Amino acid sequence: MLINLRTSEANKPVVQELTKRLNLGTENVVSRIAFAYSLSKGVKLNLENDLKDSKGKEYKDDILFGKYRDYYIAMICQHYNLYKSDKDIGKYIKMHIDHGLTLMNKLFEENKNYSGLDFLLENIERGIEKLEENDVTNDAIIFDEQTRRNRISNKDYFTGAIKILVGSSFDDEKIYFNLNDTSIHNNAHIAVAGNSGTGKTYFANRLLEQVVSETKGEVNFIFLDFKGISEEDERKNSSFFSKTNTELIKAP
Repeated sequence: MLINLRTSEANKPVVQELTKRLNLGTENVVSRIAFAYSLSKGVKLNLENDLKDSKGKEYKDDILFGKYRDYYIAMICQHYNLYKSDKDIGKYIKMHIDHGLTLMNKLFEENKNYSGLDFLLENIERGIEKLEENDVTNDAIIFDEQTRRNRISNKDYFTGAIKILVGSSFDDEKIYFNLNDTSIHNNAHIAVAGNSGTGKTYFANRLLEQVVSETKGEVNFIFLDFKGISEEDERKNSSFFSKTNTELIKAP
């Protein structure tokens, strides 16, 4: 789905002025910030009443959002409970860019000594504080079967045995891990320990390949590598991506 949009005519000079004031590069960066700034206010805009004219700055989505396109679309989908192929996503994005530009312009007009750096630091700090407001508990989460059904009433889950080969003993007896057998394990947490370069990631990949194979693709997973993955690693793991039907996303 390609998204081409234009800001309102009134916001065309605003984009130029804010680009100078924030000094962060090209005009698309300011529009990205305006989009996020608008969403951060929590307002739900209306397509009938809040959609402005399209006579201003023109953007193609690959220029506007660059390699982070999917993340920005996900933000709109989350905010309005839309699916990613909804025909009106471009209109919602345009509305929030125009809304954010208008808010930012008003803020800077009313505060002449307010700098672009002040704006960024203040809003980044506010975002961090918002995240820290969430209650976090380290208590174990234990669901009985009825609670589990209630929580995922609109989803299916795999009920068969998932038997994973994890190695062999010194006398070559195979060692299996029964991943979802709650008669043996009260949870399915696994810790893999070892020095750098000893094969922890290789082991995890082989384990996940077996999970996908044993369940015929019914059980999915999200694999987070906080160190990132190089192009060489990507090539080395091409077989893993293929066997598990995995999409690699290099998150910012």
